[in-house]
Amino acid sequence: MTCVSREFGIEMTGRGVKLRNIFLRSFLAMERQEIPEWLSWTLTLILIPAFLIFLATIYVITAVFLRYLAGFSPEDILSMVVFRPSA
Repeated sequence: MTCVSREFGIEMTGRGVKLRNIFLRSFLAMERQEIPEWLSWTLTLILIPAFLIFLATIYVITAVFLRYLAGFSPEDILSMVVFRPSA
């Protein structure tokens, strides 16, 4: 008995499952591979600071936008955000 799902490219036979869809085959092959430990640590050390920088950027953009909605002029907001040492 053979069951064929042409939508996904899966053919189930008495012996097992044949995958006709090249994308599904490559995805399942990729799922079984493990990444090396050094690559895992490298990605972790890169992604954590990148995520923190992203959060800080969102915070600054939100703060500037809310101050603009509160009625501050762009010059006032710029003087709040940009650090200028007093003379």
